[in-house]
Amino acid sequence: MLLDSFAWMEYFMGTKKGEKVKRLVDEKISVDAAKIHAENKVKTPDFGLADAFIIASARSRKMMVLTGDPHFKNFEDAVIL
Repeated sequence: MLLDSFAWMEYFMGTKKGEKVKRLVDEKISVDAAKIHAENKVKTPDFGLADAFIIASARSRKMMVLTGDPHFKNFEDAVIL
């Protein structure tokens, strides 16, 4: 399952809908996202946890991320518009 920004916002705000998202998200994606966030926060101080979840989700499905967000410029698995 690939989550959009609405689902991630509910997740991070801890809403009832966010709890449903939490139950559906793979534990492995959460662990991978935490690692990605920690590694990239040093290089890009405003690199957010939501960005890390997007990359981790895409990687778990062997997908690329198509984005205009400059936070993804250093990722080989991201295509910048």
